[in-house]
Amino acid sequence: MFDVSQNLKHLFKRPNGSIEFLDGLRAILSLWVLTFHTIWFWGNYYTEADLPGFFADPYLRIFLRGVFGVNGFFVLSGFLITRILIKELEKTGKIAFQRFYVRRLWRLWPAYIFAIVVYFFTIGDHSESLWANLFYLNNFLPFETQAFPWGWSLAIEEQFYLVAPLFIFWFFKIRSLKKKIVWSISLLAIAVLIRATLSYLNPDQGVSLHPTLQPEFYRWHFDHLYDKLWVRYGELLLGVMIAFFHVHPIWHKIRKFLIILILFVIGTLFINFPLVFDFSTSEAVFSVTVVQFIVPVGISALILVGLMNQKSWLFKILGQKFWYPMAQLSYSLYLIHPIVIHLYFHYLKPDTQSLVNYSSVMVSLGIVTGLSLLSSVLIYLFIERPFLNFRDKIS
Repeated sequence: MFDVSQNLKHLFKRPNGSIEFLDGLRAILSLWVLTFHTIWFWGNYYTEADLPGFFADPYLRIFLRGVFGVNGFFVLSGFLITRILIKELEKTGKIAFQRFYVRRLWRLWPAYIFAIVVYFFTIGDHSESLWANLFYLNNFLPFETQAFPWGWSLAIEEQFYLVAPLFIFWFFKIRSLKKKIVWSISLLAIAVLIRATLSYLNPDQGVSLHPTLQPEFYRWHFDHLYDKLWVRYGELLLGVMIAFFHVHPIWHKIRKFLIILILFVIGTLFINFPLVFDFSTSEAVFSVTVVQFIVPVGISALILVGLMNQKSWLFKILGQKFWYPMAQLSYSLYLIHPIVIHLYFHYLKPDTQSLVNYSSVMVSLGIVTGLSLLSSVLIYLFIERPFLNFRDKIS
């Protein structure tokens, strides 16, 4: 269980039967989220007048689009979990619900509890609310009272997976392809409609991508359009739908369309979206509704194209073995990297005085990435992997 050499082998040895290009995709999404959080944290040192200039810099823009990285993780999570449950259904005709939930807890809790303890002794803000994190209820608390605030995505996933196995079991039993398609489109449409409705009915509110700019907009956006299951379930559902439908021959017929869609989504990442806007216009409502959903749709298209042709040059690159350790570390990395960022800025105090200091930004990204990876390796070897070994042994 605590054999470090064996745990190290698990970190580098890819098991048979895995979808190799997903390792590269998961690794890139992990690094994208990390770089976004580093640049975002940098924004805390700017005034309201200077921050838009810093965030609008074209060379930093792609890092700032890492805000969409979690959307991609939701799609991946929905796909991988559903794929596992479909295999179980095909083999046994049922889902062992108790086994599913117990395995999820053994997978998530050990590293999560450790990260929460580290948070308590390092950052410690709103520690009286940490109980909510342990029960994955933290996203129901107001933004300004949340502890371990990046844990909102974990809460959304676990809330989704309370009902997802039942949904997957029911969906699997539907034999009519037409009914499955109708249900899928309807549920995805409802997800988009919920975001649009919440925006449209609150014209005095809006979006701010940083608390320095219009803090009341930032709080409202986070609490209503960012960290709740009912505005995020569509991204997880996209992954579920890919797992069910990716074998259908229709995707081969529209592969060119999917590739165009991927290129379109990549192009939108370079557009300079406003950092702050209110919902007084229909264009703003459309923007916050569609833009938030377009990246997971693009990632879904990328996964579909990859599943059809894993031997193309792009998916060969994403499937290289060097991505695998990074993919394995993605959970521990997500848990620990904001703490590393906080400690780095608190104790090492990088040069944040000039509006855009590229050398200091790149050095900071390098140091934060290195320290975060080192921390995640230690968590994986001594906490995450040992408990996974124990889980596999008892189940």
